Amino acid sequence: MKGNSFCKKHTNDAGSVKGWTDLDWKVIENRVNKLRRRIFVAQLTGNSSLVRKLQGRMILSKANLLYSIRRVTSINRGRKTAGIDKQKYLSPDLRYKLFIEMSGTNPLKWNPPPVRREYIPRPGKEPRPLGIPTIRDRVIQSVVKNALEPEWEAIFEHGSYGFRPARSCHDAMSRLWRTISSKKRVWVLDADIKGCFNNIAHEPLLHKLEGFPAQSLVGRWLKAGYLEKDKYVDTLLGTPQGGIISPLLANIALHGMEEVLGIKYHKRGYVVPSLPYVLVRYADDFVVLTVSEFHAHRAKDLLSEFLSTRGMEFSPEKTAIRNINDSSFDFLGWTFGLYNNAPLKKRKKSFLRAIGTKVALVTPSKKSLESIKNKIKLLFRSHTSSSTHLLINKLNPIIVGWCNYHRFVNSNKAFRALDNFVYLQAVRWAKRRHVNKSWSWLVNRYFTSSKSKFVRKTGTATYVSSNWTFCGDNGFPKLVSFRSTSLENYSSIGFGRNPFNPKDKEYFMDRKLASLIKKGSFKEMLYSKQKGICPVCGSNLYIGDWDEPLHVHHLVPRKIGGKDVPSNLMLLHEECHYSIHRKSVPKTEMLSMLYEQICRRTLAGDLEVNWEEKLEALNTIIHDKETWSVVNKVKAMTELSSLWNSHTFKKKQRARSLQALQLILADPEAFSLLKHYYENKKTAHSQQVIDVDSDPSLN
Repeated sequence: MKGNSFCKKHTNDAGSVKGWTDLDWKVIENRVNKLRRRIFVAQLTGNSSLVRKLQGRMILSKANLLYSIRRVTSINRGRKTAGIDKQKYLSPDLRYKLFIEMSGTNPLKWNPPPVRREYIPRPGKEPRPLGIPTIRDRVIQSVVKNALEPEWEAIFEHGSYGFRPARSCHDAMSRLWRTISSKKRVWVLDADIKGCFNNIAHEPLLHKLEGFPAQSLVGRWLKAGYLEKDKYVDTLLGTPQGGIISPLLANIALHGMEEVLGIKYHKRGYVVPSLPYVLVRYADDFVVLTVSEFHAHRAKDLLSEFLSTRGMEFSPEKTAIRNINDSSFDFLGWTFGLYNNAPLKKRKKSFLRAIGTKVALVTPSKKSLESIKNKIKLLFRSHTSSSTHLLINKLNPIIVGWCNYHRFVNSNKAFRALDNFVYLQAVRWAKRRHVNKSWSWLVNRYFTSSKSKFVRKTGTATYVSSNWTFCGDNGFPKLVSFRSTSLENYSSIGFGRNPFNPKDKEYFMDRKLASLIKKGSFKEMLYSKQKGICPVCGSNLYIGDWDEPLHVHHLVPRKIGGKDVPSNLMLLHEECHYSIHRKSVPKTEMLSMLYEQICRRTLAGDLEVNWEEKLEALNTIIHDKETWSVVNKVKAMTELSSLWNSHTFKKKQRARSLQALQLILADPEAFSLLKHYYENKKTAHSQQVIDVDSDPSLN
């Protein structure tokens, strides 16, 4: 690579980027995000010529290419699935080789190969067709998507929530719940589009992309066809499910529903009260709430005409009109309804509702309950001869994932029922496994008492006790209880907010942290301890894609005795976590990296840390025997001495640092290195801080 624009910090040689691990992802992501924000702002201000110019620059950007390769090969769930080329680029060397090969080609001249057709089985339904592109095709799709998405994010309607950045099913749920709670629009058009992805007409879609630099490339993707059992089939309609850009194209094709219904918003974010309709759409599944049955049928006719011009139609078996006072409806795995309020004698007068009034509730749907029950039952039946440790490790991720999805609705009753169901399945599994053993023997072997802790939004800790927790040998591991999940109120996305808008940067940083780090969890404690810094790349932990997870790294691996305690855990980006394991970085070096990043960011003014917090971190390193190396001692001592000379250093803080200084000076080896250091480098001003990293004798 020419130059060192993408190399990691503190490297000055022009050829410093020699592989994937030498890339500075903070710089790359900042460049891509800056271009995306500029496209969004240009579209928002109506400067179409600047939008096209910036989109062309984004498509040809090397940073965008690197960003896309990383997303396709290390973040997306389908990264281990190959297309018709039967190739997967997962290792760092192969990723960098792919970048070198693709950096010399123009993405606009790409000729897409056909996708590989597979079918996803669905219980009680027809299999869903899935088109799997090649790795190179996915990378080009991601490159084009990064240029096209910001433009349309400035255009998309507020009622669209599916496959959009920083929006989720919970935002759609919260919007529906608020609308139902007002009890003004009680008639519901619950609709679903029949074969949405497979029936989108190409010409109307391409007409909407007129002027986009990669419009012809999108047309070639739509006409690329697919291979099924080594037989080529041409595609005249639809977009292939499985492509990175396909959900965005579907949203573009369906854009305009609110305009057809005449929906307009008040500046505070709610639909103008005089208008009859509210639309909530998630991909091809949507709900229209209105004031009367006549308006519900009118909305169905208007939207049916709208869809027909785009090659789509309603699914008759999934489309219905109902009054929410008479019957509830299902949407995104939840049941929405208005229910009679039960009398509560002990409730305070200020919260007392009149008996007979309707209350809007959202609960897990029957299909969701049956689905999780079938998964749990299947795991117990298929692991009759497996170890308890393996069975519990298979069950826990499923239970935690289901609870996290439903923890923002009224799930208490469902959680209790599922805990009872899991207990009965565990008893059945144990009895089939040990036919001749007594009940008391089974209880002592497979069940134990546990106390699960969770923290409510008020900050108070609540404990859920259970005397029938399914566990492995010697009580470990334990099966997660559904009831141990705390129910929370979901904070939906604000009206007019968008992650590509520079004015909303802080807003979405806070939302991302709240979504990645649960209050009262280990991750929150580690985030605070690390001052929000990833020690590997040196960037903030919230930097990256919206859906990129944060990983908890064990400094001492569990396989050699490491424990799940705060002193042995560290929070990292997903890609940084993988790189650390590839290099087998020891605990001492990881802690040293974190210390250096915190000190560097603090002294540069990028991180607000008061002197007491800084001293506490330094003293922690000094007293940690495992990180007690000469280099760390000298660095800590030099930092403390600079604080000692600072005029902002108070007397109490000097007294606290004196003990740390004495510990360092008591070590002869550290003192000799320190003396050698000061002989070769004179301090300039008393307020200037010495940069120990610049001295080669300490490296």
